[in-house]
Amino acid sequence: MEDIINYLAEYFIPKLFELKLEYYKNPTSLADFAIATKEETDKLGREILQTSIEEMDRLIKSLPARKRKWVVEHKADGR
Repeated sequence: MEDIINYLAEYFIPKLFELKLEYYKNPTSLADFAIATKEETDKLGREILQTSIEEMDRLIKSLPARKRKWVVEHKADGR
């Protein structure tokens, strides 16, 4: 979650501000503004999904019940 907050503060909000300023400079390009805004919100959605999946993966890997079932085999041990 912290990664998403950092992404919002460092990239997403400044980028939307930049897009809005660009639109104010050229108000006839509403379609370009809408497309660019959608692209940025799509990127944000992908970041949220990626971060959530990575966090869930870490949580699942650290479950004590799951670790008890792990078997570590080394190639040098022979089979």
